[in-house]
Amino acid sequence: MENKAPIFLAALAATTALTGVAFYVSRRVTVLEDPSVIPIITPVIDLRVADYVLARLERIRGDEVTVVLHTPGAVPPRA
Repeated sequence: MENKAPIFLAALAATTALTGVAFYVSRRVTVLEDPSVIPIITPVIDLRVADYVLARLERIRGDEVTVVLHTPGAVPPRA
């Protein structure tokens, strides 16, 4: 009787790898982003951000726009 442990371990490793790849690919499915929602995640709104917002505004159909602004919070005033 031959030793089947290496074959079993190789099959187990292949199955684990395929399961991991399937999970990774299923998580990478992108949700279609609503074009009327414009996220701005930056501490400073500069020309690059303004160009991004204008480019997104060009693709919007309709009159409603939601701008979601994420900033690091209030900066205390200097004394």
